[in-house]
Amino acid sequence: MREDPGKIQYKKIMKLGSFKNKIVLDVGCGTGTRQYFAPLTKKVVGIDPSTMLIKKAQDQLPDNLKQKVRYQVGSGEELSFNDETFDSVFFSWSLHHIPIKFQKKACRETYRVLKKGGQLLILEPTLKGEFIHFTELSHPEIEPVKNVIAILSELIGKFFELESQATFVIKYYFDNEDEAIKYFRREDNLPPNKDSEVLRLLKSCKRVKNEILIQGGARILSLKKN
Repeated sequence: MREDPGKIQYKKIMKLGSFKNKIVLDVGCGTGTRQYFAPLTKKVVGIDPSTMLIKKAQDQLPDNLKQKVRYQVGSGEELSFNDETFDSVFFSWSLHHIPIKFQKKACRETYRVLKKGGQLLILEPTLKGEFIHFTELSHPEIEPVKNVIAILSELIGKFFELESQATFVIKYYFDNEDEAIKYFRREDNLPPNKDSEVLRLLKSCKRVKNEILIQGGARILSLKKN
């Protein structure tokens, strides 16, 4: 299996993110695997509601980052930090995973803990591509993403200035159907009774040099706190 072989996601995060010598909050950090930027920062605090994921992030944190990066259990809608603590707040594929009824609250909390002129960096799926239809089999994905899109349109201009944004496509290559099913079981907790639905969706995916190609749309936005 090959995920994003062109490292498009990495390039977009590093291009739009403001990390150098900054204090950064990573909301929904998971196991910390997307913190490519950590060595550049002054400090990173990663939060996630999952105790298991936070433990894994702590266990695999490189020794050279242990003085700079801290992980703790927490949720975006209830940030346990003082006002104007962070230079940058990063949601990496995480804002739409916050329950819809709490997404606006999470954005208000983000505004509160960001310093004036600070950056809100948001990486989210779009509704384009096949990938979101696979993840929808495991948990609600499409409606939460739609709600995030609506919330962001409300925030821009009123609370934040849109500095830059980009849309792009992340490509996932699988050798066969079984490999794809195992991937979604591992990454999205796909229920075993959904295997047939995965097989149905795979029929509409492109084949490239004997590999199955699943494409997922993504959007990254850099917002500046007014």
